Amino acid sequence: MAHIAEKIKLTNYSASKPFIEYGGNDVEVEVSVEDETLNIYVRLEYDGLRDNVEIESIEAEMFDINDNLVDTSDIDLEDLVIDIFEKHNTFGEAERKMAEFYHDDRV
Repeated sequence: MAHIAEKIKLTNYSASKPFIEYGGNDVEVEVSVEDETLNIYVRLEYDGLRDNVEIESIEAEMFDINDNLVDTSDIDLEDLVIDIFEKHNTFGEAERKMAEFYHDDRV
């Protein structure tokens, strides 16, 4: 039976306030981890069934101090995104932007 490695949960990092695009679906955040920079791109969707915003996808690129690409496959990106988003009420803000976009699109 193959052993699945556990993802690393980052705890010692600093992050910018997530930037939510008009419409509320696309969010960007920059995270600093020691001498490395992690750029995260999140796609959110509104779930009309449970009436909440959910993460649809997460993409990330990490660079070291010399701008070399660093592998992020061992980082628990979902845990990191949720932690950052909860600190900044990003899910609530994205939901408001989605509602505004829906209203503006219908008017």
